[in-house]
Amino acid sequence: MKWIKKGLVFSELDAARYGLYNPQVPYCFMLDDKIRIFFGAREQNNGAASVYFIDVESKNPKNVLHVHEKPILSRGTIGSFDQDGVLPVCITRVNNDIYMYYGGFSKTLSSPHLCMMGLAISRDEAKSFQRISNGPILPISRFDPYLIGSADVVNSNGVWHMIYTSGIEWKIISELTELSYTLKYAYSSNGIDWTPTGSIVIQQESNNDAFAKPTIFRIDDKFIMYFSKRHIINYREKGESAYSLGSAYSLDLVNWIRDDSIIGMQASDYGWDSEMICYPNILKVNEKYLLFYNGNGFGKSGFGYAELEV
Repeated sequence: MKWIKKGLVFSELDAARYGLYNPQVPYCFMLDDKIRIFFGAREQNNGAASVYFIDVESKNPKNVLHVHEKPILSRGTIGSFDQDGVLPVCITRVNNDIYMYYGGFSKTLSSPHLCMMGLAISRDEAKSFQRISNGPILPISRFDPYLIGSADVVNSNGVWHMIYTSGIEWKIISELTELSYTLKYAYSSNGIDWTPTGSIVIQQESNNDAFAKPTIFRIDDKFIMYFSKRHIINYREKGESAYSLGSAYSLDLVNWIRDDSIIGMQASDYGWDSEMICYPNILKVNEKYLLFYNGNGFGKSGFGYAELEV
């Protein structure tokens, strides 16, 4: 595979015009003849996060049609698992509804944050979303004792499959608390009630690896997954430890084979994605595959896209 970079869609400066900061983890959803890109943005004063969206032209995603200046989903109530912020995880249509799986986090004293997964549903074509509960649909448990993060969800042959980020171990490194995490598998019969299996789908080479933000797409009879990968040491600046893309493939969405040779895209020599590439999301539009992603600063520089060469 080879991806042709098309450039920024929504930059750091674009976000700042609307009072938004760090537009990260883009997730794209086809809505009529446009692409709606949901993303998380931070509050500069306290780091809290809410979900916003922009609409872009499907034939030219660099043409922004609308910026939704107010949050479509805000952080939860005091004491809830998502009291300090929410980030979009996966958006998918279920009959006449639209499901938004989201990561909710709360700050703790002993570690930087605690994350679990929630669900909000829209019944008005993504004009608004309402939580189904103030509690998570996938909480920490004996299978996932430390953290549950970003994910992708696929409904295939009546079974809902989820590949999600699971924390493995918190470590103190150079007086900073860092988390090692990998990707695990859960399933559901209705997309709401989930059964975690504890099964790791991408094995770490060491417990200094961190795998996150999977995105799954299908070509012929093969499911392909891209994900973010980095180390937990010296990853905040350009280098081998910084975020880049990993990949794997599967025939059944349960068993995955790691194969980074099919990625076909690396950091640029200069510019907004020269230090890292992270948080991918792949969408098929008009028979073309588009890859939306964040660049430098874990999303601070904005998000752009690339197109799969055929």
